[in-house]
Order: sequence, then structure tokens, then C-alpha cells
Amino acid sequence: MSGSAFAEIPGVTSLDGPNISRKMINTTNMDSVEFEEFRGAALADPGTLKAALQFNPSNATHALLSTRTYSGSFVDTWQMVFSDSSSYEFSGSVSDLTIKAANPADGILTADVSIKITSELVQNLAT
Repeated sequence: MSGSAFAEIPGVTSLDGPNISRKMINTTNMDSVEFEEFRGAALADPGTLKAALQFNPSNATHALLSTRTYSGSFVDTWQMVFSDSSSYEFSGSVSDLTIKAANPADGILTADVSIKITSELVQNLAT
């Protein structure tokens, strides 16, 4: 999340997305030649980033994810860093947070968090 610097979200066990898509729009009209259907591309939808994590309600960053879920008007700047140090930066809002008692006997909580991306993905190549 943004501020003067990005805060790492601890305990992430998996990431899924972003799932970028572009719908096709039927643009066929009365002037179209017989037996032809025309399609044009709609605006791109940058999709959603989903993460699974070991959830710690005492962790300030995890608590902020919960707060952002309730306060849907917040749009934060996010950064997803890859193993080669390249990254994506984007704006988005926390749209879903599901907390689960994965193994109650061990006292482990997990969470699935979804971030609806609201901007273009900016790719930063590793240097």
C-alpha cells in the first residue's frame, strides 16, 4: 500500500492475478454486408488481484486491510514485486477480505483478500 513508501504485506502464501480482460462489442449494423458480424474491443478491465495469507489480526498492515474493506472509498497505490525485482504498480481498492480459521487447533488464521484494480498496470523492469 502507498504512503511515502510501500508497506509489505506479511504472510502472503499465494497470488492470483491480475486477470486483465477486454470485452468484445458487437458493432454490426444495418449497413453491414450480409453474413458478416463485426466486433470491436471495449475498454480493458485490469481485473482483480487475489492473495492468500496467514492472517494476524494484531499486525498493523493486516488490520489496515480489514479497515479498507469496510471503507470502500479508499483507493491505494499497490506494488507487486517479482523474484527478478521487476514489479507492477497500480491503484486499487480492497473489495473482499475473508478470514478463516484454517487450523483452529494450531491457532492459525488465514485470509483471502481481493483488490479490485482501478488503473493501468505500470510495469517496472528489473535493472
